[in-house]
Amino acid sequence: MVSVAVLYVSSFSCFGCVFKLVGLWDVRFSVGKSIVVHYKDRMVHINDVDLDRYQGVDLYSDVRSLASQSGFVFPKVAGFQWHPPNKENQRWPLECDGDWLRLSSYWEGNKHKCIPIYLIELKKASSIQLTVASIDRGKDNAGVSQPETELSLGLL
Repeated sequence: MVSVAVLYVSSFSCFGCVFKLVGLWDVRFSVGKSIVVHYKDRMVHINDVDLDRYQGVDLYSDVRSLASQSGFVFPKVAGFQWHPPNKENQRWPLECDGDWLRLSSYWEGNKHKCIPIYLIELKKASSIQLTVASIDRGKDNAGVSQPETELSLGLL
């Protein structure tokens, strides 16, 4: 909830936004978690994520579309890694919904508003990528049924 105020973002970091108040209005807000996905020297931001409803498939689709809008090439075979709060030296895979539930449990009660996730190139397609490719292919070929493999999904 945001009270009537004029805000602008003066800077952005992974651990929160710095807001400046223009005028004399009271500002109270509650913002959902944001996800920042890092890939090499680029990053994309996904704002106001409901961790209970968002899933790995949603993350993959959103990052892929935001990457194309931002002008960088999304890897042909990609996966995600994440780390628990304040443990940047640990990297855990984000391969299935069970991993997403684990991520949610670590970050949900945390004071940080931003969850860092890392996009990585893989040698073999992850289950999330196969699911998204299958969904996309199903949209393109409604009613056509064929076995789903990495080769048939264009991932090799």
